[in-house]
Amino acid sequence: MDAEEVAKQCSQDWHQVKNIQTELQSSMAMPISSDDPLLHILQETEKRLKGELQGIKERELSAIPQNNEMQVLILQQEEQKALEEYREALAFLRAKRADIAEALEKSEAEFSQLKQMNVELKKKVNSLQQTEQEKSNSNSLEVVLSEMQAKVTRVGEADRYFKRALKNILATRCPTPDAAQVRRTLNESQDIDPNQVMDTKRMLGKLIEQTLNSPEQPYIELDNRAWPAQVEFLLRCQVAVQHPEDPKKIKLMPFHL
Repeated sequence: MDAEEVAKQCSQDWHQVKNIQTELQSSMAMPISSDDPLLHILQETEKRLKGELQGIKERELSAIPQNNEMQVLILQQEEQKALEEYREALAFLRAKRADIAEALEKSEAEFSQLKQMNVELKKKVNSLQQTEQEKSNSNSLEVVLSEMQAKVTRVGEADRYFKRALKNILATRCPTPDAAQVRRTLNESQDIDPNQVMDTKRMLGKLIEQTLNSPEQPYIELDNRAWPAQVEFLLRCQVAVQHPEDPKKIKLMPFHL
């Protein structure tokens, strides 16, 4: 193969490459799947390389001329051809990168919209939950108030019942002595007005008042106004407790402890 044939063959190959480049530039961009664009690009590149490999296999091998100048020319042409292919691949990848960037911007815009919608939906859900909670709390408050009112009514009824029972017990078991009975019981040396004798109700009142007002010192001191029979009645019924060191002092039995 002489230099003219090599130049002719190179010229034909160059025109063929130009035609292919023109067809590629005029063809429409191939759609890329939005699921995995990089994988799609790699698959297309694999197809192209397989086609080039098949073309090389089918092409008849020609002997490289021994002329050094021709060898240099052939190598330059091959390098130029490879350079053009790399440029085409670079242009193709840049175009695909632009498409991917545009698709990415659209996805980010959609994601931002969905995120904003999610925030609004959460606000509405929280508002509905708060409304339901307020309704539930209102109903619960009404129920609690009704139960408390019923308990207060029951406590009032029990209080009136126990007051009547206590009054009947005191009147039956421990009545207030009259003046004549006090004079007969007390010694002549005891200077006390029979009309000032403390009845059981007043004694219980003092015990309760002392326990509530001075829980650290709940004892009251008995004087001549305390009727012994009534004090004995409270001690025997375990309503009151005597001081362990001073028998003239008593306190209310700590029922609440």
